[in-house]
Amino acid sequence: MKKSKYCYFFEEGDELIAYSALCNEFEEFHINQKGKIDDILKFPDEIITNNDNIIYKKLADKLFIIPDYIDEYKQMVEMHRKTIYRQDKIMFTICPTMACNLRCKYCYEAHAELSESTISREVIDNIKKHIESKIEHLKECTISWFGGEPLYCPEIIEEISTFCIDLCEKNKVQYTSGMTSNFALATKEVTSILTKSKIHNVQVTLDGYKENHDLFRVTKNNKGTWDLLVKNILYYLNFDKSNSIILRVHFPNTANEIYLNNTLRDLQVFDKELRNRIGVYPHAVFSSCTDTWDNNDNSTNKKKVETKVSSVVFNKLLEKFRKEVFQLGFQSNVFNIKPYNCEADLDYFWTVRPDGYLSKCTVALEKERAQAVINKTGIKILNNKILDFHQKDHSMYLYKECSECSYLLFCWRGCAYSLAEEKEHPKDIERKCGIKHNNWMMERQIDNIRYKYLQQKRNLLNHEN
Repeated sequence: MKKSKYCYFFEEGDELIAYSALCNEFEEFHINQKGKIDDILKFPDEIITNNDNIIYKKLADKLFIIPDYIDEYKQMVEMHRKTIYRQDKIMFTICPTMACNLRCKYCYEAHAELSESTISREVIDNIKKHIESKIEHLKECTISWFGGEPLYCPEIIEEISTFCIDLCEKNKVQYTSGMTSNFALATKEVTSILTKSKIHNVQVTLDGYKENHDLFRVTKNNKGTWDLLVKNILYYLNFDKSNSIILRVHFPNTANEIYLNNTLRDLQVFDKELRNRIGVYPHAVFSSCTDTWDNNDNSTNKKKVETKVSSVVFNKLLEKFRKEVFQLGFQSNVFNIKPYNCEADLDYFWTVRPDGYLSKCTVALEKERAQAVINKTGIKILNNKILDFHQKDHSMYLYKECSECSYLLFCWRGCAYSLAEEKEHPKDIERKCGIKHNNWMMERQIDNIRYKYLQQKRNLLNHEN
């Protein structure tokens, strides 16, 4: 027997929490048992006493210790390949328009006019035909909405969603849907359409606290949007108990304790009984537009400060925010551990532009960077560099460091799109690896596991009550 390299331990009060990635399960021990557990993990084949047998059985049952003949790395690679080349699942992120109603000061997208960039009837029909042609072989169908601002086109969302829902119900295919939106256009009528369309989860971005948010997330007329978004979010959550929100809270690299405390204060506008349906996570923003306001200046002429904090201080700030948000009763929005890095890895995933051109990545939506197009006959590949990358130069299979790394399931060698776009794939492991050479990233991934456990435990208690 041997210790699995894909298991992780952390302390929580007087408990020692163990997570096994091989079976995706937790096990709880008392902190006083840590010494015994360490001994068993180090010498799993030694004779154990009756008192230790219960601990040994728990560790063996959940694959913290495994037979010597098991090649964990090979199992991980096989699971990865099986997942990214699934033939029974389809995932589309559809951009019904590249136009946007807001003018966020840091946005990377070049927004077109609504009349010039709305998805055409031909593309809508081609999407329907493609899904219909695959449906008898599918077990899952996922449609997400992106933009531009997708809520510019509620009728299109309703049409495609209704088609997919009916088709999936007839063929007993699981259907899920979500959306990324600024939510400023989420009127009562639109909320009804979203719920009818089974869009029960929407990601909305907040730029920190109200005053800061209203500086950067503005309308075309430079008007702040905080109050409007809060009103729309509250209506959406109260409209249907199945509806949930993910709040991506921007933290600029100039943020400080004042920024954090003000943000925590303003998030409490959401009632406690709703917070179990609101996931909150901090998102670092590194941009020339990340000025913050000097809140120590009480004068009416507040001046901007652009002092960047050190990476160590900044990372601790993010960790503190996450902890305190969780204590306020919000969901931690833990990203589930999965056998791939992001959707761009998946052979069956595409982002659909309004003109029918397809990309693997929502950060690379320009037509010139398209990798495929959807037409009457289906998806025509133009230049799928990511697929080529998986087949020809996958660093997981080329590097000894990956086969030995206990953080493989957090990384899967990093961003496929970035690596596939390089003219010559980097041959040094430090450039390819997104985890091993970044201690904070490793700590954050372990923290993800801790919050997943705490969240499961809290949800169970809430359910029992």
